[in-house]
Amino acid sequence: MSQLVPVGVWNVRESVQAALETKPLKFGSLKESMDHMKRVFDIPIERWNQESEVLKHLIHQRRITDFVE
Repeated sequence: MSQLVPVGVWNVRESVQAALETKPLKFGSLKESMDHMKRVFDIPIERWNQESEVLKHLIHQRRITDFVE
């Protein structure tokens, strides 16, 4: 499994600046965005699922329609 490497403030600043200068990508579903992440990032998608509180919330969040019969 790959290790996360600490980066300096300058690296974070440059990465954020580059991200803000790039047109954002839009996806029709969480699955589409996860498929894109699999292609772009070296970190395995399983690691994202284990570590990300946002993904855990999105995957397990119940919808109001779940309670309608």
